[in-house]
Amino acid sequence: MLFAYYDIESDSGHMSKASCLSISGVLVSDESDKPIEKFTLYSRPRKSRPIEVDAMLVNGLDLDFLSKQDTYGVMLKKLVDILTKWKNKGAIFVGYNNLNYDSQLINHSLFVNLRWPYLLSGGSGQFDLLPVVRSAQVFAPNAIKYELNEKNLPIFKLASICKANNIPIKAHDSLGDCLGTYATGKLLANKAPEVFKASLLLREKKAVGPRLKGSIVCWMEAWRQARIYCGLSLGEGVYPGWFLMYDLRKDPEEILSILKDTDALRKALDSSPKFLRVCKSNRAPLLMDKKYALLDKTYKELGMKELERRKKIIEKNKDEILSRIKAIQQERLDEKEEHDQSKLEPEQMIYSLNTSMDERKIMDAFNLADTIQEKKKLFNMFKRDEIKTLAEMVIYEEHNEEEFIKILSKRDYTRIKKRIANFILSTDGDEKVFTNIPNQFARLDTLRVQAENDEDNKKMKKLEKLDKYLLNMQSDYERYI
Repeated sequence: MLFAYYDIESDSGHMSKASCLSISGVLVSDESDKPIEKFTLYSRPRKSRPIEVDAMLVNGLDLDFLSKQDTYGVMLKKLVDILTKWKNKGAIFVGYNNLNYDSQLINHSLFVNLRWPYLLSGGSGQFDLLPVVRSAQVFAPNAIKYELNEKNLPIFKLASICKANNIPIKAHDSLGDCLGTYATGKLLANKAPEVFKASLLLREKKAVGPRLKGSIVCWMEAWRQARIYCGLSLGEGVYPGWFLMYDLRKDPEEILSILKDTDALRKALDSSPKFLRVCKSNRAPLLMDKKYALLDKTYKELGMKELERRKKIIEKNKDEILSRIKAIQQERLDEKEEHDQSKLEPEQMIYSLNTSMDERKIMDAFNLADTIQEKKKLFNMFKRDEIKTLAEMVIYEEHNEEEFIKILSKRDYTRIKKRIANFILSTDGDEKVFTNIPNQFARLDTLRVQAENDEDNKKMKKLEKLDKYLLNMQSDYERYI
């Protein structure tokens, strides 16, 4: 079995706005202790996207070094070539919190560059090692070690896990974190094999439904601390692939008694602790056997016999329970959509642009075009304004002004600069699309005071460099406001 561990260092904590400044990958086999292949790619910051100060302090990447690296488009092309090759070899992609961040960042980066965004989907699939680490803490106690915070709760950050288990790591470095994730994966496979094996089973969305059908299962959820849940699926909710899970802590008789009272049911759904949970099939859920429920105090006190009794009641009334809950969900979804009428920018339309096969072919050719003449010809083949906007941004990022106006025009160049300026220099605090420079200056002021108070000269120098970078960017765009 092949595993492709990967990690990204970016310039923002918001995946839809971030740029991937450094990405590393390690291809390994479960039959060998040595990596088969590894890579690290760097990209210069995008001309249209301001950096986030906190992110740059964490990743430690030097702006002078990054300025000499590939453009974003060239880096993505190299990345696609490598990951496609590994995918074709049957590699399973693994990261640490990758399903919530790294994978999504890759998707968004490819999308805004007119590439197929779901590069890591399909094939042998992918899963996230962070839920495995958290699950091991509750399903395989003492299998691995954890550092504790001031509240005596386990810390699940990768650097902390590596430190507690004597795994050497260069934290907040894409290759260092990648190798640390790989070593952590090996540790879990050896010390918590049942949990690790469970993390591999549901990498494909289509496998989740059959696994849930008619079964009591256990899973882990973590908010502040990891906790065991035990229940069964009612079926899919209003979002396809999102299975509604009934937590068997809740006596189903209580729900049946108010099932026809919509207001009471709505109140019960909102009350804490919530008896209705969600299992997302696109997140490679980690499901364990029902026997693990007895590791939790509440389920143990109820006993397996009572859990089975509650399951039978749910199964008997499942269709009606699901129907009434979905009706409430749909009502709330309709209300949300009615109130949220804001127009999406093209960069935000990853789930709604719905490109056709013909459009995809033009996009692919556009990315492969070697000459300015080819790019101009292909750009003129795009019909929809949203795709044209994304294509214009790609041309802007990948070419200097002289080259740009050979593909489009000087007027187009000015228009795009104005569009970017309106986003990044806005004083209303809106950061829905791009990072906002005034907000970053405010953050810099706060951090500068802290560094001065701490007499942290090293940090002060970093802040001065980031400040200068943002000032230069502001200067470049402010005349377009």
